[in-house]
Amino acid sequence: MPKSNNRGGKGYLWFLAALFLTEIGIVFLVAPNSWVSRCFSWDRGFVYQWFGQGFEQDVLHQAASWYDALFEKTGIKQASYDFLINDWNNDGLQIDDRGLSAWAAERLKTTWLAISLACYRFSQIWAWLVLLLPLLFGMVVDALTQREINKWRFFSPSALVHYSTHMAIGALASLLLLVPFLPLPMYAPAIPGGMVIVGAIGWVSIGNLGKRL
Repeated sequence: MPKSNNRGGKGYLWFLAALFLTEIGIVFLVAPNSWVSRCFSWDRGFVYQWFGQGFEQDVLHQAASWYDALFEKTGIKQASYDFLINDWNNDGLQIDDRGLSAWAAERLKTTWLAISLACYRFSQIWAWLVLLLPLLFGMVVDALTQREINKWRFFSPSALVHYSTHMAIGALASLLLLVPFLPLPMYAPAIPGGMVIVGAIGWVSIGNLGKRL
């Protein structure tokens, strides 16, 4: 049985990896640069409108720091340009690529802008996780306390409810990981709202654990 669960977990990780690569592929091949740039502006506007300039600037600064550390200083960004564009001219020989190098340059620019947008969104997630951690921790403690109380009451935990909430938590957690890479506007309150919903579902899930566990 543990081996089966392990295989299921690996399959789920491969599924998430496939979705992530699909998102990056869609951005690289299809998403217009102007649209991704507009999404970035909308996201910043939503954060500023709902949570103020100070919070937005902190999120932006953290995102820029991650982007610089992960992609600029490591040379990954430059390597992508070197691989697709800069090595096409060899010893000054000009090759008529029918505009393919210009297309690749524009696509890379769009892709890295989308990755920058994803860093901005992950920075929001991190900021809210830190702010909501006491609340989420309190919900877990309350759920465990309620479960202990239910052990001595005429209460029958539902395996179906526990399984359903477990699946729902996995789905919402996956969304928090995948949505930042989508080239679509993201409403700022959705992040803290989603975290609170995950906490509430977790409370129900823990409360319906078997009494003997």
